[in-house]
Amino acid sequence: ASNHPALCQGTPTRADDSALLPRHRLLLVPSQYPAEIVPGFLYHGDGVHGRRPPLLLQLRITHVVNATTTDTTTLFESDSASAHVRVLHICELDRPSTNLRAHFDRVVEFVVDAVSSSSG
Repeated sequence: ASNHPALCQGTPTRADDSALLPRHRLLLVPSQYPAEIVPGFLYHGDGVHGRRPPLLLQLRITHVVNATTTDTTTLFESDSASAHVRVLHICELDRPSTNLRAHFDRVVEFVVDAVSSSSG
């Protein structure tokens, strides 16, 4: 369940994300690749990484947890090269006050499924 259902229904609209970010984060240069947390298996990336099917294919990423107000699920469904990518969309605002703990059970289940898929 989303804490912001109006933001997650229908076609997402792009809010002014800069209003949600602290000033110092606006000056950071994003990395071309997501950070590798568990070698060859678990990565942490940003919205740009998550919207680049060729990058996900190159890194053999098959499961994406998208914790934003923009649902990217249809991006993967419409691209035959990345149709194998499964997306779990967690509709939340990118703010320090956001309580992501409410979604941990769903995310853990999704990651366990990814582990099962990769070992089978």
